[in-house]
Amino acid sequence: MKMKFVSLMAVLALAAPAVEAETFNFDANHASVLFQIRHLMSKVTGKFNAFEGAVKIDRDDPAASSVTFTIETKSIDTRTSGATMTCARPISSTSPLTRRSPSRAPR
Repeated sequence: MKMKFVSLMAVLALAAPAVEAETFNFDANHASVLFQIRHLMSKVTGKFNAFEGAVKIDRDDPAASSVTFTIETKSIDTRTSGATMTCARPISSTSPLTRRSPSRAPR
């Protein structure tokens, strides 16, 4: 009886389909990308309104799991007009950083 049970389990294990990696996308309605820049005595806070990303989880091979994330730099929002960085460059969608690199992905 014990041998039949072990054989049945071996057959079921071999017949089971391989589990594919699960992918979870970031929901922009329930997530946010915030930042805070400190300069001398003041702080400038803001957020990026456009971003996308996903988490891929491979339960069979955790080393194959990954995270992808991209921020649209033109979607920067400091909630104040005229907020500036240390070099007196405006933090806006027309700044040199956003013109040169419209989207950024962490490395």
